Amino acid sequence: MRIGFVGLGRMGMAMTARLHAAGFALTAWNRTAREVPEDLAVVDSLRELVNESDVVFSMLIDDAATMEVHETMFAGEVSGKLFVEMGTMRLDTVARLAEMANARAARFIDAPVVGTVAPALQGKLMTLVGGDADIVDMLTPMLSAFSRRIVHCGPVGAGMAMKHCVNTVMSVYFAGLAEAVGAGAAAGLSLDQMLDVVLDTPAALPALAPKVDVIKGAELPVAFSVAGGMQGYARHCRQRPHQWRSHAGNRERIGLVHRSGKQRHG
Repeated sequence: MRIGFVGLGRMGMAMTARLHAAGFALTAWNRTAREVPEDLAVVDSLRELVNESDVVFSMLIDDAATMEVHETMFAGEVSGKLFVEMGTMRLDTVARLAEMANARAARFIDAPVVGTVAPALQGKLMTLVGGDADIVDMLTPMLSAFSRRIVHCGPVGAGMAMKHCVNTVMSVYFAGLAEAVGAGAAAGLSLDQMLDVVLDTPAALPALAPKVDVIKGAELPVAFSVAGGMQGYARHCRQRPHQWRSHAGNRERIGLVHRSGKQRHG
């Protein structure tokens, strides 16, 4: 089965490297010119990529770029082809993409991933899939090239909904960590000491240890876009049921730690 891959950013490059190493026939396209490995076949146009592919993966930065690319791809003959969206985006964008694919006798699933560049290069991403079970089964060998676990979350859109849940937990966790170390610093604690203690308690998520050097100021290759993460968090907040939303009144019922280091009890 011939694979097309749209989007050669940090994650796209890592995933195409894994697919190529696994022996899949692979063609790629990027919106802008960039340096790629010599053994990665890159075409000049989306139309060419779609024509040469049975399955088209896409991993793009945001909803606008994703819609623009898919509109171009769907403008031509796509009957019988499968489109796999792996970027993080709004649920209504996913629904629109699925409608566009169905209207052109193509198939579509959403398959966002949990993890950054290093896990992608190691084949240790978690892939959250929304779509028909037969498609998930067919794609499993390809997704396994960069995934340690593949979770079929339900119909189209379910994978993206699960990704939003995960991203929200991670965003809240690291925001809480920032507040905690800010309060500790105001009370005279050192960052090294605080991180050392937190890492040895249940408060340390598995994602924390790999980030400690960065938190301490180390200059390492970028693995995650903060702007993209904030966009994803905003998408999730806008799409949650109203009863899930946070209310200012809730703050009066819990203790809050402020940057001043003082604690207020409601």
